[in-house]
Parts: sequence; structure tokens; C-alpha cells
Amino acid sequence: MFRFITFTIFVFSDSQSIQILSKPSTIFLVASIIYNFFMAFLIMCFAASVKFHIYLTLLIMSWVPNEDFIKWFSKYGRVAASFVLLSIIQIDTLKMLKSRIGGLEHFNAPLSDKSLKIIFWGSWFSLFLTEIPQLITQILYVNFSIVEFDLALLSTIVSSLAILSNKVSKLIMKRTYFIK
Repeated sequence: MFRFITFTIFVFSDSQSIQILSKPSTIFLVASIIYNFFMAFLIMCFAASVKFHIYLTLLIMSWVPNEDFIKWFSKYGRVAASFVLLSIIQIDTLKMLKSRIGGLEHFNAPLSDKSLKIIFWGSWFSLFLTEIPQLITQILYVNFSIVEFDLALLSTIVSSLAILSNKVSKLIMKRTYFIK
């Protein structure tokens, strides 16, 4: 979340001083928001179904409702909606719905394995679609700016560390949960 906030501040303040970086940084920020919102919506759709088949020859989709998730969602829909909005910042936020924080039912959503895999792979795709381009934009700004140390440099350092930390945890998660 801190990375998103610092990049947003960067887009609306620092990047404006170097015209060639202004438009790309804005585009990367908007693309990140749109991508994460789309992924959150898709994940919620998958969570509501047990099976999702696409028959490529007939292009027919069939959905079998996940009754457990529908019951949970009808009871805790506001919590789910809040996390969908928070996932605009980082798609991994949706994993909190299944985290069982404090033993609360609010955080015990019966997300399917398919939903968790979409969160996982969606986050990896986000690395290449949004996070690396944002980092490159910040690095270019630090190289082209006259100021020696400012928020942009701090933001670049934080972004680098956040991306590295996030992806290392994903590798551990992949090894732990998806290799069977």
C-alpha cells in the first residue's frame, strides 16, 4: 500500500517536472488500477462458482454455484466489497478474505483453489504490467532530476524493496501451496 501511495504522489508531483515521464507514469498508474479492479472482479466471480468450463469448440461457459461462498458473501458482502476496493491497490489484498484473522468469520471466505491461483498468477502478471514499468519510470526520474535526495528517490528505494519482498514471498507461496 505504501508503494502505491508513494507512486501516486510521484505521478501527481515529481513526474510533472520532467515532461517525458509525465504521461507514461500516469498511464502506468491508471493501468495498474484498472488491471487490479478487473482481476478482483474476476476472482469474485470465480469464488462464486465451483466449476468454470470453457469449451473452446463451442465457446460455452457453464457455472456451478459455490453455495458456501454465496452464503458467506450474502452475510459479509460489505467486507468483500471493501476488500475488492482495496485490491485496486494490490490484488493480493483479496487473500485477506481467507486469512482467518482473529478467528473472525468475516475473514474466512470459502475461496476456491482456482480463485487463489488467479490471485497468485494475477499478481505475477501485475509485476510485468505495472510494477516494473512504475519502477523504471521512477529510476528514470531519479537519473534525470537535479535534486539529489527527495521523495522520488525514497519512493524508488521503497518500490524496489517492496517488489523484491513481494515476489520472494510469492515464490515461497508457490512452492508451499501449488506444488503437489
